[in-house]
Amino acid sequence: MFGRGRAEALVRFADDAVTYTEETIATLALECDYVASGNVLAGVHPKHEPRLRKAAETAAALGGHVRFLGPEQMRASAASRPPF
Repeated sequence: MFGRGRAEALVRFADDAVTYTEETIATLALECDYVASGNVLAGVHPKHEPRLRKAAETAAALGGHVRFLGPEQMRASAASRPPF
């Protein structure tokens, strides 16, 4: 879909956006419920899994701080967090 250079730039942009947000919250001493727990890109149907798995693998290969979580891992992750 994208060339390697563009894909690397998008991965860096996403990681930099998280860093910027966390630094802004700290710098401004914002009182909020933010928890550094990662971002989720989720599918709602099993047919989405291959494409999401490939996207996670590609982003990780380009230096992104991502990993693919299967359905059981997602359930375990969600169960370990307090509700909003």
